[in-house]
Amino acid sequence: MYIVQSGRLRVYSTEADGSTITLKEVKGGEAICSLLSFTDYLTGQPSVFKTVSAQAMEESSVLQLPVSAFQDVFDKHPDALVRAIQIIMVRLQRVTFLALHQYLGLSAELVKSFPAKHHGGSTSPIKLRMREHAFVQKPINVNDPMDCATPPTTPLSEGKRRVKDEKDYQQLLQVGIDGFVKLLGLEDQSLLDGNTFFQVLEAFVVIKFFVIGHIEVRELIPGTYIMKEDAMKDVALVYVISGTLCVSQRAASKNEDVQMFLAHSGELVGGLAVLTGEPSFFTVRSRHTTCVAMLSKSTFYS
Repeated sequence: MYIVQSGRLRVYSTEADGSTITLKEVKGGEAICSLLSFTDYLTGQPSVFKTVSAQAMEESSVLQLPVSAFQDVFDKHPDALVRAIQIIMVRLQRVTFLALHQYLGLSAELVKSFPAKHHGGSTSPIKLRMREHAFVQKPINVNDPMDCATPPTTPLSEGKRRVKDEKDYQQLLQVGIDGFVKLLGLEDQSLLDGNTFFQVLEAFVVIKFFVIGHIEVRELIPGTYIMKEDAMKDVALVYVISGTLCVSQRAASKNEDVQMFLAHSGELVGGLAVLTGEPSFFTVRSRHTTCVAMLSKSTFYS
């Protein structure tokens, strides 16, 4: 970070043909800082200023503050780091993403495509299946008085079903925890542990297995929405255990969604909204029968 104490600097970019374009003038009391380069350094990926240069237009006095000095402060005050990252990501979303989307009509063009990489989320020994009916239909012989006296549906053993479901979801939960531990760089899963309980919300739509206040596992039928564009509801960090999520955005010129990318098993979505605290920039829904683990925004920050 460079703070101009006196004088005047010119900030410019250089075109491919060698010509320069002045971006702004920086006067006394103002600063020059590449927020993305700042983030690169803090995340252990230092990079040089690739596109922007600064030059003194007159005799000037400039104070140079190395990013390492901020690192020392952030080590002692983690909350300050959270705030700094939030400011950077909010600017990136509002100034860059929203401007390109709303004024230039870009959507899928904003995302760089990579070959799909499966990180092993689908290697879980569990074969995902939507919940079966709690009752099994039994063929009835109207000539048999015993059958006529028997109700048309016979309940399965709810002790047996519940134990099987809870065992399956315990395993799914562990797959989700392992994914978050790996992708978030945690030392172990202790921060994600908590009391657990099992709850069926809607048969054939969403089945949840909760870790209270920490991780929630959802099993979704195709087309189920997890997050919607411009909405704050359900903002979370989502890890795909199995299946595929479709991430889309409403086209600026017409009332339809444009697919931006697909998230496969072992991948995360929802990070931008979690970091910025802004409404979701994308709409996220299941493309196939999909199982996801979700980490709420409040848990992520804590």
